[in-house]
Amino acid sequence: MSETSPRSLQALLSISVSHAMNHSFWILVPALSPMILEEFRLTYMEAGIIFSVFLATYAVGQIPVGVLAGRFNPAKLMGFGLLLSSAGMLLTATSTHYYAILAFQALAGLGGSAHHPLSLRLISDVFPRDQRGKALGIHGFSSSLGFTLTPAAVAALIPLGWRIPLVLFSVLGFALGALILLAATPEVRPVEKPISLKNLFQVYGFKRLLSMFMMMTLSIRGVGNFLPLFLISIYGIAAAQTGYYYALFYVAGIIQPLTGYLADRVERRRLMLAMVVASSSLITAMALAPWENPIPLVVAAGIAVWSIITLHDALATDLTPREAWGIGYGVLFTASMAAASLSSTLTGLLVEGLGFVSAYIILALILLVEVPLLTSLKIGNGLQKS
Repeated sequence: MSETSPRSLQALLSISVSHAMNHSFWILVPALSPMILEEFRLTYMEAGIIFSVFLATYAVGQIPVGVLAGRFNPAKLMGFGLLLSSAGMLLTATSTHYYAILAFQALAGLGGSAHHPLSLRLISDVFPRDQRGKALGIHGFSSSLGFTLTPAAVAALIPLGWRIPLVLFSVLGFALGALILLAATPEVRPVEKPISLKNLFQVYGFKRLLSMFMMMTLSIRGVGNFLPLFLISIYGIAAAQTGYYYALFYVAGIIQPLTGYLADRVERRRLMLAMVVASSSLITAMALAPWENPIPLVVAAGIAVWSIITLHDALATDLTPREAWGIGYGVLFTASMAAASLSSTLTGLLVEGLGFVSAYIILALILLVEVPLLTSLKIGNGLQKS
């Protein structure tokens, strides 16, 4: 394995700081949702729409961001996006009615759209393939820090209401966004002849890769966003304690550097298949509630789920040629976030119509759609063997 350069480490630091804060914002409102539902007297579907609006604007901005990555420094664009997302979250804290929350969450999601296409663009540019799995694992772990610390902080701040956590996290986001903008950032090589959107879909495996990203996100985001409400309904966990359980689901993301390490050394598809099947099985088991204490299942499901995310990103860098790093990653994450947006509303509808157990089992089955898509990919046509 080639030695990691200072340029690569510098890029990874900026990416990781942005990723941690970005994902704190992803789940901040879902973690606060029990209190928001109570104050505004919302239904589960209305709560799902709040989550969906954030993810919808998050999705819309990613293709333009992918295109801009070829003209501007990606790290600087990430810093600007984090400032915009922080502004949206701060404004959300001032909301006095439901539609104001929707508008400000839309702004926050638009700012968040700057991260994922740019982060994968930077990692693809500054890390050789035999180091990308490890880099993506560290990148994924940084998101787990945001996912873990956010619900834990929310649980500790509950006596102050739901607005104070939004203000505090917004201030932190402004500080980190400014830090990224002011820091020295690595230069990236421009792509001389970017691939067109039409030709992108002729790249081997890209359509299947796109479908896998969508199935993964549709399932995982539905499970994750509704986890606090799921734990209250199925396991009888007190609302004031759900943040700690939520944190356990995300702290399992510490597995991602190990997953990335393995992805650099073993055949990635086999590892992905194992994690997809494990995730589907564990989500189903968690829904059926065979144990009185949900902690072991919550942690095990978290380990499998966050491993899948790292492996999908690694597969994307295998199948997407350099000429498509901008538009390709933008399309992948736009489709993924569109699926996440749909997932929140769909899950809310499933919960209201069928209950939490059936809803979670359906989400687990959606994840299994990836199995035939993944097994149909052949090594040699853009897919390298480790």
